[in-house]
Amino acid sequence: MSDFTFSGYELACFVTHSGLSRSAGHILSQCANLAATTSEYFIHKPHRLIAAETGYSQSTVVRAFREAVNKGILSVEIVIGDHRERRANLYRFTPSFLAFAQQAKNALTESKLKISSAATKVKAVLAKTLALLIF
Repeated sequence: MSDFTFSGYELACFVTHSGLSRSAGHILSQCANLAATTSEYFIHKPHRLIAAETGYSQSTVVRAFREAVNKGILSVEIVIGDHRERRANLYRFTPSFLAFAQQAKNALTESKLKISSAATKVKAVLAKTLALLIF
């Protein structure tokens, strides 16, 4: 996964425009901002803490992560502690989603646009790229 380079803002933008529901996009874009600080693009926080940080209920956070896993944006690894207790799940952005985001970033660059460009232009380029890919 080290072939991909995104700032937190860039990855958050791609997550927001990836076709998730509005609440899922908002929750995961906030998590993506932090995930982009690592070369492995992972999220390892309890749902309870993410709910407190984003202002959504814990059940909405769980649904958001489930939606992202079902769409192939995230993969999930259930973490069990040394004393067989459940820990926070480890979520990673899938290589296929990161490849999509990298292609979208390249398409934006070729179109002489930046992620910070007008949202309608960015959405148009992302929609074209998204139509070509299956996660």
